[in-house]
Amino acid sequence: MKGFASAMALLSLVCVGPLLAAEGAGGIDDQTKSRVRSEIERYVAADIKLKGYFLLIDPRNDKTLRLIFDRVHDGVSADPKGYGACVDFKDKSGKVYDVDFFVFLGEEAAGVEQIVLHKVDGKPLPKPTEAGK
Repeated sequence: MKGFASAMALLSLVCVGPLLAAEGAGGIDDQTKSRVRSEIERYVAADIKLKGYFLLIDPRNDKTLRLIFDRVHDGVSADPKGYGACVDFKDKSGKVYDVDFFVFLGEEAAGVEQIVLHKVDGKPLPKPTEAGK
């Protein structure tokens, strides 16, 4: 079992290493950034088509937010979860929600892996704690 854990740790370094190295070696290429933003836009558009709004649970009070898409930010970052980009939404009152999307890009397929409410009206939300999950 110890050998299996060592092999998995080595495999994770081999897989994640190029992702982090690409970010450190001058950033992410424009084609990858475009794929990430396109996947987010596709995901959001499909959700809005299905539900009429982009629905997101506010972790501060467990209320469902009915959001209107504004834009995907130009910046894309790399991290162990894949690629991340910020997306701006608004509610009917005009309050701005900055939502982080984490996207997996495969050779032929892509997908949104995680969505995190990051800021409300420019104010960062506290990061969730392990005890608070």
